[in-house]
This record gives sequence, structure tokens and C-alpha cells, in this order.
Amino acid sequence: MRKLAKAFIVLCALLIIPISGPLLNPTIASECGWGNCGTPPPIGGGGPGGGLGEVNFDTGWISRSDWTNTHLGSDTTKNTDSNIHHYINQSITNLLVKVLISPDGTDGDSIEISNTSKHPGGGYTIYQVDYANLKVQTNSNGIPITADDGSVTVIDTEDWYYRVKVYRLGYELIFIPPS
Repeated sequence: MRKLAKAFIVLCALLIIPISGPLLNPTIASECGWGNCGTPPPIGGGGPGGGLGEVNFDTGWISRSDWTNTHLGSDTTKNTDSNIHHYINQSITNLLVKVLISPDGTDGDSIEISNTSKHPGGGYTIYQVDYANLKVQTNSNGIPITADDGSVTVIDTEDWYYRVKVYRLGYELIFIPPS
């Protein structure tokens, strides 16, 4: 029976048949149990709220001029500290978070910024508040940007925009070793 189950999983993976449940992600089985966290998305995408590469939350472009020691959040009021309220109901270990900035609030002029920096006191850190909220904490000197020539410019009091996108990571098949 176990060999038949393994063969079925391999066949589904080869045929890219969407299957879901605890076999695909032990987090669902251990943290959520059946039915407590909703239905996981099919492998490779599908519908709102799941799959590989689908944005589950997007703040849109938010104007800001104070970039030092602040929380970049979901509140659209300029220079207001807040958390990212994504409501995806997942641990930060199951999320991918992208932080972008732009001088004019457009995708065409956007820059993805890194949460690590060699610039003293510059950059940001992402914290999990709970399964529905994240905190993007900037450092005391603001956001450093490395130019094409390697020079560093720090955004600290400039009128720029930020955007945070949160992706729920997709599910992977788990190898079941032979017994």
C-alpha cells in the first residue's frame, strides 16, 4: 500500500496534477490541522491566496519623507508608522517579503532594497508580529541605495515612496523515504 501511495505522489508530480494537504506541507498538518487554515493552493499556482509567485498582499505605493528609525507599514498616511497587515495567516518562514522604493511612486522607477547593508545604521529588518502582521523596521540612518558606480546614497529625509509585497511561498512535495 505504501508503494502505491508513493507511486501516486510521483505520478501526480509528473503530470502536475494539483494535490494538497499535509503531504505537501507539514506546517499545515502540524500547526493548522485539517481545515483550520483554509485549503492550500494547488502546486504551481491557482486562484487567490496561493501558489508559487503570486502576490498575496501589496501595500501599493505609499509616500514618505522620514526614513530613519521607522516602521514601513500598510497605513497610507504619510510618515505614519504601522505594521504590514497582510492577513495571510502564515509564519514569516513561509513568506517572501519584497521592499521596494521609488522617487516618483511608479513601478518603472522602482528599486528593490536589501535588508542588509554595509552602510552603518542603514537598511531595514523584517519582524513577525503574528501570523497576520509583519513589522518592517528601518535603521537609524535611513535606507542606503548602491548606485551603478558603487557609490552609496542614503534616503533619510527625501520625499520618496515605498511598496511592500508579501508572497506566500508555494507547497512542495515531501519525499517519503522507503520503510
